Amino acid sequence: MSRSKFHAPILFVLLALAVAITPAYSTTITTYSSLASWQAAASGISTIDFTSTAVGTTGGTLTVGGVQFMGYTSNGTSESVYNTTGFSYGDFGTGNALYTIIAGTTLPYIHIVLPSAVTAAGMNLWTRSSAGLSFTVTVAGTPFTVATNSAPASGVGTPTYFGVTSDTPFTTIDLSLPAWNTNIGTYQFVDNVSYGSAAATDTPEAATCLLIGSGLIGLVLLRRRLSRNKPEAPPIPDGPLALA
Repeated sequence: MSRSKFHAPILFVLLALAVAITPAYSTTITTYSSLASWQAAASGISTIDFTSTAVGTTGGTLTVGGVQFMGYTSNGTSESVYNTTGFSYGDFGTGNALYTIIAGTTLPYIHIVLPSAVTAAGMNLWTRSSAGLSFTVTVAGTPFTVATNSAPASGVGTPTYFGVTSDTPFTTIDLSLPAWNTNIGTYQFVDNVSYGSAAATDTPEAATCLLIGSGLIGLVLLRRRLSRNKPEAPPIPDGPLALA
């Protein structure tokens, strides 16, 4: 077999292997509905709980523990820290929390800027006046609809937990509430904002698979070529061997 005829099948096989095991690039985000499951999938966790932030603290950009929080509404109202304890219609048992309020025609949202790129984040979410509304949470350009729990008739409510891990680092998270025209006066709350790194997995990367696969194929084809080019042994003559 000529060299060109030998190289052609190798190149074809390697190309086919690369196409087969190299996926199209896309961000993979896994969501979590409990703190325990998210913590099991993350490491190096930092948490902002607003405990040491004075109630009533507000501003266009509020920085707590290196994390920036920016709240936006149509009438210029920015985010603020609020003590939720003791309100039968809004007590979700977290004490101080960050909120912004629907006060006009522009959807309110909270824009969170993390101090560095991360691959894991989570938080508690809830609303009041009305309670039980759904957030739109946008992480790494991907929006998620997160339903929150209604406030109990009495006692303390249960915040909704929402966490993510991502194979693509991100630095911002956006929280917003839809349907402003039917929810004027609604407060959206966020608390216990945590971030860190997604736990490493043992899944081999596509490039590693390609190197291993191409190496094995190359060895097989090389062995076949050597066996074809190996000179044949001379035939054994018939009859008794001549004595020296």
